[in-house]
Amino acid sequence: MLVAVVTDRKIAYLYLSELKSPRALSALKRMLPLRVKLHASGELLMISLDLSVAPEGHRTVFCKGDVAYWPPAATIIIPTSAPCVHLASPASYLGSVVKGLEELIRVGRRGEEVTLLTTDWEDVEGSFTDT
Repeated sequence: MLVAVVTDRKIAYLYLSELKSPRALSALKRMLPLRVKLHASGELLMISLDLSVAPEGHRTVFCKGDVAYWPPAATIIIPTSAPCVHLASPASYLGSVVKGLEELIRVGRRGEEVTLLTTDWEDVEGSFTDT
C-alpha cells in the first residue's frame, strides 16, 4: 500500500505492507485519511497515534527510512540517521519511506502537521534513491 504524506509544500511516500504487521497496518488503514503532527525526537520522526495493537514480531532494531509502529509509546516511528536505532521494546515493522525522507525530516524538526492518505498509485515514479 502506498501512503502519501502531504506537507505544506511537497509529498513524501511510504510503502507499507501487511506482510510483517497485518493488524497494525489494518488499524492504520481504517484511520486514513488522517491529519497528524509529525515531530522529531533525536534520531526519530514520530507520529503519536494509538493503533491499539500489540507488537507483531520481536524486532527492536530499525534503520534509516524504516516505518514502524511502537505500541508502548502508541507512536509511528521513522529513524532518520545511521547507524540503526535500537528500541527498548519490540515494534511492528510497517514498511519504508520510498520518497521524500528529507522533506519529512524538515517538517518533523518544525513539529508541523501532515496529512496521511492512501493513493491510487500502485508504485512510485522515479528512483527511490533520494530517500
